[in-house]
Amino acid sequence: MKYILLLLSLLTGSVLGAGAEPVLLRILDSSNQQGLDRVSITLLHKEKRITLLSNQKGECPIPEEYLPNQAIIHCIGYEPLRTTLSRSTHTVYLIPTSTDLQGVVITGQTKAIQSRESMYNIQTLTAKDLQARGAVTLNEALQFNVNQWVSQDNVLGSSLSLGGLSGQNIKILMNGVPLSGRENGNIDLGQINLQHIKRVEIIQGPMSVLYGSNAMGGVINLITETGKNEQGATVQTYLESVGKMNVGVSAYKRFKQHQLSGSVARNFFDGWTDTDTGGRFQQWKPKTQYLGDLQYQFTPKEGMQLSYFASYLNETITNLGDPIINPFEGYAFDEYYRTQRLLQSINSENKIGKRGQFNTMNSYTTYQRLRNRYKKDLVNLSEFETAGTGDQDTSQFNTLNLRGIYTLRGKTKNEWQIGYDLNHETGRSFKLADTVQTLLEAAIFTSYTYHKKAWRIQPALRAIYNSRFAPALTPAIHGYYTISSAWLWRSSLAWGYRTPSMKELYLTFIDQNHTLLGNSQLKPEQGLRWESSLIHNAQWGKKTATLEGIVAYNRIQNMIFLAALPGNAILRQYANLDEYQNLSMQARAELNHKNYQIQSGFSLTHVLASKQFKAYNLYDFSVNGAYNIPRLRTRIIANYKLNSRQALLTIDNQFYFTNAIHLTGIALQHTFYKNHCTAQIGIKNLFNQINTPLNGMGNTTSGHVAPSGMNIAPARSLYLDMRYHF
Repeated sequence: MKYILLLLSLLTGSVLGAGAEPVLLRILDSSNQQGLDRVSITLLHKEKRITLLSNQKGECPIPEEYLPNQAIIHCIGYEPLRTTLSRSTHTVYLIPTSTDLQGVVITGQTKAIQSRESMYNIQTLTAKDLQARGAVTLNEALQFNVNQWVSQDNVLGSSLSLGGLSGQNIKILMNGVPLSGRENGNIDLGQINLQHIKRVEIIQGPMSVLYGSNAMGGVINLITETGKNEQGATVQTYLESVGKMNVGVSAYKRFKQHQLSGSVARNFFDGWTDTDTGGRFQQWKPKTQYLGDLQYQFTPKEGMQLSYFASYLNETITNLGDPIINPFEGYAFDEYYRTQRLLQSINSENKIGKRGQFNTMNSYTTYQRLRNRYKKDLVNLSEFETAGTGDQDTSQFNTLNLRGIYTLRGKTKNEWQIGYDLNHETGRSFKLADTVQTLLEAAIFTSYTYHKKAWRIQPALRAIYNSRFAPALTPAIHGYYTISSAWLWRSSLAWGYRTPSMKELYLTFIDQNHTLLGNSQLKPEQGLRWESSLIHNAQWGKKTATLEGIVAYNRIQNMIFLAALPGNAILRQYANLDEYQNLSMQARAELNHKNYQIQSGFSLTHVLASKQFKAYNLYDFSVNGAYNIPRLRTRIIANYKLNSRQALLTIDNQFYFTNAIHLTGIALQHTFYKNHCTAQIGIKNLFNQINTPLNGMGNTTSGHVAPSGMNIAPARSLYLDMRYHF
């Protein structure tokens, strides 16, 4: 009988054992609750080490026979975790290491490196940061950064200043390729969609030696997403209560030596005005954008890569006029601004020998902007083109950019670079003198990085040839010193050089309200910038912190601006400002923990007096934070920026200040459906700051209030951002 009972117990145990399902363990990133691929889970079972790996979703089945057990969980870029796994353990969170938090950067480098190792001071905004700010376009992403000011124009778009230097001195890159299509000296940041961007890298400081004209104030480089896994796709929808409705799709695919990625998007804004009169005119103009990008990479062997990149923009801005009613007719004058830009580039990376590398970036960009003005019959809705001067205009600019860099790395970590840069621009427009104009700028540049223990010193030089101006040399020297594992010092002294643009030289624009003239006698801008920074990184327990202080001095001779001619209120011409100087200091702090992240900064800029205006001070303060609730897979997000009064030198040579400006946004982000779907609901412009008056304070006026103000943002709005990741 006892043998029968023993047999039954063995059979019962076998059946129960066979039916026991493994425990599904999920390994997530503590900062964003995303699953981590190829995480190593090491267990000790019967005195043997058993190693398991998670899949692309961060999931790993643990056989029940291995539980409970001590485990070591390890993933590159994350803190190792020692924990006890039991049958009730379903989720664990890994904390990014302090090195990973600093991020990998490629701007100004020949290969990807940690930002701490870069000779330049680089700020990084990740895709997670962009989403936390509810940013659809680049202007929305940058408006919360300290020592940066984003201004708005409802026709010309959004522009940026860095450290007191305007957008004409800031180079905008897409995957290292320069964007063209400046209006009034600025790239419209509202035309740069962020749906397919994984990282934005910002160098605030002189980069003229490496990147040439328009880089005296800094460089902004947008890096597109190429995907971490074999394949994937994301669908995004965005709704905002002020009339914005956006939708986009991005996808990527890897197969053997090939990689393909791309995105398409439609951004729609119905326009907004702060009055309820129901009129046709809107303060914020209706806008429709169609955008797309495509990237293909081919890696035939280690050390060699060929890639093709294309980016397309089609934008229409509608400016409806107020109705004009009389006993005989009702009509209005409507304007349409249509912009198309197509950037295409072919790039290569080639390893030469054991320590050499040659990279090329060759791009061709077409930029076209049309302005059409119509008289519209409001009774029968017919319309026809008006014949006034400047009412109908088509401007087209084609830009060819060829760039190559050879890098040779020595055995002692010293590095020598030599490169070439060629930029040829052709402009066709009735607004340009002689209708067609061309400009050619070619340069060679070189740098040498010398390593000596904790020191790195990099002298650099750029020789410039311009078809319109005399040759020029722009030198620079950068220093880098590792004080200790926690302290780092950087310093730079660099000369900048910017030749006048084609529009500044040859523009002739006349309409009913303006006469804007180019000036073929303009001189190139010549700049000098000194910058020094001290960085401290600390780590205790699961917390990491970064403290940074920066001081800088800028001087630009012959700064180009638009001035009114003496004795004429509407006749304006580009001219040179004798000298512009400013001193600035800023401090930034960042604290990271698995459950919260806080970034804060403060900057103060003192502008020295010149002939055009008196000395004045600017300051700003920002706080950006997020709190994670891992069990609920939820983040609470808050962003705040205080800008002190901002200075504006108007086209009629008046000098105005805005009032202080407060920008605030809050949001709640939740991840669900096995981490495939992310929903973020938030409020923008919490303080409902729509515009600000302009108060005159210059050498021509004192205490005068300008007749109109400056737009800041549409009204307080509620938005919903939904993303589904396949």
